[in-house]
Amino acid sequence: MINQHHCTEYITSKIAIKQGDPASIIFYVFFLNDIIKSINTDNVYVLSLGQTKLFMLLFADDAAVFAYSPESLQNILNQIQDYCCIWCLKFNTNKTKNIILNVADTHHMTFTLMVRKLK
Repeated sequence: MINQHHCTEYITSKIAIKQGDPASIIFYVFFLNDIIKSINTDNVYVLSLGQTKLFMLLFADDAAVFAYSPESLQNILNQIQDYCCIWCLKFNTNKTKNIILNVADTHHMTFTLMVRKLK
């Protein structure tokens, strides 16, 4: 943690927070803002409203990531994966799904996160 330009000592923990534990939302919010800031949307094709780029919707402890092209979506997923690798975070890729809207040929599109193919 950084506090007034000083880093605290690194802490290693083998204990995870259980699904549904009230503390999970605290950690979710703690990392969420940093994940969003770490994503560079300069080279990806995402929805824009004026100067605001929209690439993620959030509700409670769920997130939806979206982009106009498969390449842009994979680019964002790669950036999320990189962030998670740096901070030793894991995604439950079994609960991570993708939905493709308004695309003629969806048979050849595959997306990966945490080195796993998403359904």
